[in-house]
Amino acid sequence: LQSCDWFSERELRFIRDSASRMSEAVLVEKPKYELLGRSADEVEPSRASLKKTFKSVLQNLDQKLVRAAFESNQEFVTLKSSRRLGYRQYGCPVSEKYAFESLKHVFLFHGTPGTRSFCHPAWERAAITRNMRIHVIERPGYGQSSSRKDSSMESFSDDVLEYADHCNIIRFSIVGYSAGAPYATVSAYMLPKERLDSVCLVSPIYPAPDATKSMTLFNKLAWKYILKSRIISHSIVKMTAKSAFKHPAKAAVEEFMGQSKHDDILAMTHPEIIEVFGRCIREQYLNLKKGVKGQVDDFLLFRWDWKLDFSSKSTEELPKVHILVGSQDRGSTPEMAKYLHSVIPGSSLDIKENCAHLVLFGFFEEILDAL
Repeated sequence: LQSCDWFSERELRFIRDSASRMSEAVLVEKPKYELLGRSADEVEPSRASLKKTFKSVLQNLDQKLVRAAFESNQEFVTLKSSRRLGYRQYGCPVSEKYAFESLKHVFLFHGTPGTRSFCHPAWERAAITRNMRIHVIERPGYGQSSSRKDSSMESFSDDVLEYADHCNIIRFSIVGYSAGAPYATVSAYMLPKERLDSVCLVSPIYPAPDATKSMTLFNKLAWKYILKSRIISHSIVKMTAKSAFKHPAKAAVEEFMGQSKHDDILAMTHPEIIEVFGRCIREQYLNLKKGVKGQVDDFLLFRWDWKLDFSSKSTEELPKVHILVGSQDRGSTPEMAKYLHSVIPGSSLDIKENCAHLVLFGFFEEILDAL
């Protein structure tokens, strides 16, 4: 490969890293919702059976994550402002047939906690078979991305466009998941259609009038009061971050399990999902001060008026927007997704019955195909 004039040193590093990841995950199966057509009562015996051994699985995962060495690779670009923007690429390598510019490029905006490690092994395999390259881009304060004093969702869209220019990517699509979905929504509104092909908002957050209708009591309190105060948000996030850093798998499970029995079965059947979240938790809170600030900045931005007037845009001016949410999601609620669908011209909405916040993992290939 080094002798090929169409193969760069950067691409050589990419394929080495990719080969290493794929060899370690060769036996990891694609996450799939089992028994999705059955009711919660019908799947309860399966959930109860899995739960008997899940505690030991969780303990082993915690030990594995805490023992794992932090990667020393410098995975960032330096922006014009001298800030760093962290990223990691996954998926299809270049070849004589598929040059880097001719691949389908998908920018994945992770949730919170989240870092450039937010990629399930099956996603990389799916991207390879579709000639896609996935770019997981870290927001300010996450992973290797620098913090930003005037952080905003609009400024992150500018960072993303600068990253695309740096990589010589003309056109791309965006998948925004959970806390990454607001940034994808703003990008859909701001970025020119000549550059942004399509956007998929998965388990999106949006300040909809009835956003809290199906939330848990804690999430309602957080949405209405905690997320509006920097002092309160910072105190709570810092306290939970210290515990999460020591027990990342346990912290990940506490975030999303218990909403849907089908989601619980998915996580227990595919513990590598928990490992993905746990690895991100460890990376985000390695620098506690920066990691907490990045997360708190996100929270505060979500709760104020985003000043997006989609009614002023025509379908010809906007990229294709697809919205996907689980009917049982008690954080990024279906009400948020429905409202987003009602305000974004030409958007499509898919509510997955019996699913909750892990819907991205259960339907990732479908999401790629929708792009």
